Amino acid sequence: LPIYVIEGTTPVYPEGARIFLYRYKDRAYTPVDSTAIDAQGHFRFEGKTEEPLVYALRLNGSGTRAHLYLDNSPVELILNPNWNFEFLRSSDGTQVFELYNRMALNNALDLPKEIKEAPASPQLAYFLARNAYRYDFPTLSALRKSLDKSLDNNPYIKELDLALEQLSKIQPGAEAPEIDLVDAQGKKVSLKDFRGKKLLVDF
Repeated sequence: LPIYVIEGTTPVYPEGARIFLYRYKDRAYTPVDSTAIDAQGHFRFEGKTEEPLVYALRLNGSGTRAHLYLDNSPVELILNPNWNFEFLRSSDGTQVFELYNRMALNNALDLPKEIKEAPASPQLAYFLARNAYRYDFPTLSALRKSLDKSLDNNPYIKELDLALEQLSKIQPGAEAPEIDLVDAQGKKVSLKDFRGKKLLVDF
């Protein structure tokens, strides 16, 4: 069965330093493994990902995360003191992700342009879901629709679709969601009690 093997080198850290590997899914980082860094700064991970996903490496489980796309391929990498990849060799998918990620880190990732050029890119699916907050609802909806159908089951697009569904319910002109609040006098009130009337809700 295919597995990923990550062979890495870091600047040399004090004895006992560890690298933690996290999986990014469901809008959360989940720790999946950790390993010690040897005296020469080398470390190694071996495992299996059920589907191609974005993972992150973190020193001692805190601080900066170095993101990479894992798809059960061998990975060779060198991390610099800023916790960026000085060298990275792996599958095409991992290399494409690294290219987009470098652009994103420099605020140079133009998602509308990149999606137009590569609408079936699973790597861009991650960046769109991760940066959804940067776009208004109509723009985000249009970007989502411009993605290829092959991405419909992508885990990051599923997250985005759920967010879009929730956002659609609070757009101007949509029926307001049910909200139960406490008014200034401490009395419980519900929006449904005012159905059909003009109402100003001041938070």
